Amino acid sequence: MSVSAGITRRTILDHVQMAFEHPIVDLGVMGEVSTPDLIVLISGRFTNNARERILDGMRDPVWRANTFFLDSSGIEGILRAFRRVCCMARVR
Repeated sequence: MSVSAGITRRTILDHVQMAFEHPIVDLGVMGEVSTPDLIVLISGRFTNNARERILDGMRDPVWRANTFFLDSSGIEGILRAFRRVCCMARVR
C-alpha cells in the first residue's frame, strides 16, 4: 500500500468512526439520532483489496456490517437504472 493510499485509508476510517460515534441532529424529530448505516462514496474505483483493508481497520464489527461502498461504477449503474425507470414512466 502506498503512503497516499495509507493516508486515504486512515482518513476514510476516521470519517467512518466519527459518523458512527457522534449522533447527528435530525430536524424531523428535533433531536439527535445515531447513524445506523454508512455509505462510503468515492468518485473513483474501489479495489476489493481497498474495501477489505478499510473494513479490517474498523474496530467495531457492527460498523463493518453496516458500512457499504459505492464507487463510480456503482454510481453509473444507479444512474442507468434511474434513466430506465424515468424513460419507462414517460412512455406510459
